Amino acid sequence: MSELLYAIGRALISVIFIVSGIEHFIGVQSLADNIAAANLPLPAQVQQYLPIPQHLALGYLVAAVEVIAGLLVLVGLLTRLAAVVLFVFCALTIAFIHHFWNMEGPAQVANQIHALKNLALMGGLLLLTAKGAGGYSFDGAGEHSTGAGHATPAAQAS
Repeated sequence: MSELLYAIGRALISVIFIVSGIEHFIGVQSLADNIAAANLPLPAQVQQYLPIPQHLALGYLVAAVEVIAGLLVLVGLLTRLAAVVLFVFCALTIAFIHHFWNMEGPAQVANQIHALKNLALMGGLLLLTAKGAGGYSFDGAGEHSTGAGHATPAAQAS
């Protein structure tokens, strides 16, 4: 039962990233405008190779990271790596976008809520990094398990 609950929790953590990433792909120009307003830098060595404006490229990168890493967490494939990527993504989002400590009024309140939400997600992502995908996942498919999160006696002996 605990493996099933863990898999449901893993899926629920992934939903916000997948949905947000899809929305960012759909409205990538709006995301690019927000990135430009935040003055997020892109190294000149990278800019020279971009066929599109730098902030639009960063918008597509953000959307891709959210969707791809979110899907990896959802299905439990390369879960620890995807969770670390999303953890760093959440931390950078707090630092560069939701920096409520530099804001006042309604913007401060709204961004503090977003930052706290990201901290909560980061906690879940750390748990995924520590434990891995668990059962009901591609990562866990090769593990010998009783389904309760404990190795079978035969697996423990080997």
